[in-house]
Amino acid sequence: GVLFGTACVYLVFLLTKALLKNDLTALIASFLFSLEGLSFALSRIGMNDIYFLFFLLGTLLFFLKDKFLWSALFLGIAIATKWTSFFILPILFILWFLYKRNIRFSYLYFLFVPVLVYFFSYTIFFTTGHTIS
Repeated sequence: GVLFGTACVYLVFLLTKALLKNDLTALIASFLFSLEGLSFALSRIGMNDIYFLFFLLGTLLFFLKDKFLWSALFLGIAIATKWTSFFILPILFILWFLYKRNIRFSYLYFLFVPVLVYFFSYTIFFTTGHTIS
């Protein structure tokens, strides 16, 4: 968890730099994030919230860099970690239209890849006799 918490600080830096195109602002944002108590506590306790945060930050970063396959992959891992990851989908759609992206077939990544990653992550669960119901 500590490694993922540390990586979240770096992801906040990269995400702020991608959004605002300013190194100093990105450095200040990542510094403030590193001092923030909740992310520090999540990194130190044995819950999966820091992994959820890491993969959602990665989803946003890859989405802004037009790497939709990686973004969808990170979204699938985030959903497998915690179902509240679904709430990022409206944000992604708003960002999609805000940045005037061409609606090619890259949105299909977000329809199929997260579902496949989710079910693949629970393969052991399903192979031991459990079902979705």
